[in-house]
Amino acid sequence: IKYDKIIFNQLPSILSQNQALIKEAQTKKIGVWYILGQQSNLNTLNSADLGFTFNGGRSQADIAQGILNNEFGLFNLENKDLENIKNFPPLTAPYGTIATKNTTNTLCYKKIGSVNTSQSLWLFTEYNNQKICVIAGEGLWKWKLANYERFQNHDIFNTLIHKSAQYIAVQKNKENFKVYSKSIFNTDEQIILDAELYNESLEPINTPEVSITIKNASNKSFNFVFSKLNNAYQLNVGTMNAGSYSYEANTLFNGKKYTATGQFVVQSNNIELINTTANHQLLKTMSQQTKGKFVVPNQIDDLYEFIKNNKNIKASSFLTTSYKEFIEFWWLLIPILFLLALEWFLRKRNGGY
Repeated sequence: IKYDKIIFNQLPSILSQNQALIKEAQTKKIGVWYILGQQSNLNTLNSADLGFTFNGGRSQADIAQGILNNEFGLFNLENKDLENIKNFPPLTAPYGTIATKNTTNTLCYKKIGSVNTSQSLWLFTEYNNQKICVIAGEGLWKWKLANYERFQNHDIFNTLIHKSAQYIAVQKNKENFKVYSKSIFNTDEQIILDAELYNESLEPINTPEVSITIKNASNKSFNFVFSKLNNAYQLNVGTMNAGSYSYEANTLFNGKKYTATGQFVVQSNNIELINTTANHQLLKTMSQQTKGKFVVPNQIDDLYEFIKNNKNIKASSFLTTSYKEFIEFWWLLIPILFLLALEWFLRKRNGGY
């Protein structure tokens, strides 16, 4: 049987260890959800190297309400009524705290009595590429009843359960942040780049700002900021000169920096090469409209007779007369003056004067 997630409700327990199933989930990197309660065997749980330990005792319990963490960012919590979790009945939580080996993402904190604590009631972590959810309390069914009593629906409860289950079931098989565009643009074409950002549940988001630096072959930089579009991003750079360009886009979400790189080429337009296939129908239409003739290669011999017999084709000559002022040819005065001066010199030398 193939599972995409497993929920251990107060397992391992005093009566049932289930260590084989826990080990299989770890080996196959199946997402797991642990719900802790009075029947949980905390000693077995702590010795199983699950990525977290529970520091406390089974014999004691806390009555803890849930306080939503507004900074939670593993998945989208769009239901505006989620703040009402603080008014839901408390859970019965084993006395103690949870310690994780890696980063802890807390969905709900404990409120014990009138004190808001920093202890996690509902958390997520990841260990050895296995996603883990832990609820340190039993009686979650009370929240579903309270949800209906207050709003006549189960939307808040269903949102928490479905989103949590989706998160631990999702395998990381795609990038959280990517930028993409065409690889080749023309110089008269608008250069458009699109970007997508996903949270840890692979839900598309566009909460943070995305900036990008584009560099040309001369290493000159052009800086831009993407516009938010639905649940994604888009940037219209406009037109750019022909050449090769590279880019690096950056964003920061939930304390983690994401980077995407790529390149594209802008090429010069050559209108003659846009369509190199002859449009015979267009040529035939043009010949009819201009009283010409359309011929194909095997009719090329007929073209001579058509030209010879076409009365519209006649030899024509044109005469164009134009006048210019003599002053425009002032440079002609130079040789004329030179010749006059030469004549005067020769005559005087020979006794002509």
